[in-house]
Amino acid sequence: MKPPPEVLRARRVVGALSRLDAAAMAPELDPGLARHCLALALAPLTVEALSSATWGPEPDRLPDAVGIVAARGVFTACVEWAALYATAGIRLHLKAPAQAPAAVLALGAALAGAGLPVTASVARDLSGLEALVVFGGDAAGGEVAAAWPQARVQAFGHRVSAALVDVPARSDALRALAEALATDHLLYDTQGCMAPVAVMARGDADGLALALHQALAAAPWPRGALDPALGPEWRRRVGLARVLGAAWAGPDHAVLRLPPGQVQAAALPRMAVVHPVEGPEALGPLWGLPLSSLAVQAGEDLGRPAWIDPAVRICPPGALQTPPFPRRHEGVDMLGCVLRPQVGA
Repeated sequence: MKPPPEVLRARRVVGALSRLDAAAMAPELDPGLARHCLALALAPLTVEALSSATWGPEPDRLPDAVGIVAARGVFTACVEWAALYATAGIRLHLKAPAQAPAAVLALGAALAGAGLPVTASVARDLSGLEALVVFGGDAAGGEVAAAWPQARVQAFGHRVSAALVDVPARSDALRALAEALATDHLLYDTQGCMAPVAVMARGDADGLALALHQALAAAPWPRGALDPALGPEWRRRVGLARVLGAAWAGPDHAVLRLPPGQVQAAALPRMAVVHPVEGPEALGPLWGLPLSSLAVQAGEDLGRPAWIDPAVRICPPGALQTPPFPRRHEGVDMLGCVLRPQVGA
């Protein structure tokens, strides 16, 4: 019996993704790290997962064409979205960021080369697209919606992630926690909305910071070159930590211990910031941040404050940068957000 069309398309998608060249897609990262990040991003995108995630919608609810407006940053950010829509049989256009288009153009070429109706370019023409998924700054979605009013727009703006941990007393448990947190900082050199901007630590914050420093120093991949434009902010944060807390630095990383009132809303490449906190108000310093994900240890009772959006993803340390597929991304169904509304809904 012939497999369903979703399965046939999923096979083509998976085959196309397997031919991507991570090092060419992310020249700013160490090639080994780029390959590792791509492998992690592709791992959940199996034929079974893709075909299952696209099965079910009535044919008349599928849009004729969808556009994804990509942002500069995590080079795999569009992969799962493009794979999902291509498996669903939707004509897809990828709008690559002008400053770093290589990853998106390579993704589009790979899918098109597998016979899927996918195009990619840096051109700003989004005409003929029924729905648009927009990544970027907080204003990007509104700008796209104003320029292309014929399209339904789902926008995802600036987000950050963080961790809340209880520092274990046992040395082996402390080392394991530090290695997990180091993974969250190493992947993509701490780029993207799922990279942690703060580690809220209850207990021995200095002990955790030192263990995290050692874990980052042992990283198997060097950090990519630091953008010169980030140099002044890097030095400012390190200097601030030396005055208000403590700093541990290596050639490719830094670990800072800063008061909880010094939480920053943006991460720097391989800079981990530990904030000592206590009691039920441990999450208070994160108030006002546009949280994407929060890492907590297994069994942790958050006593989730009302101000934390229910859409915030909760995961273990070490899993911030490897979200599951499929999922509700920031509370939004990945396929549902581009489907046509149900008749009478």
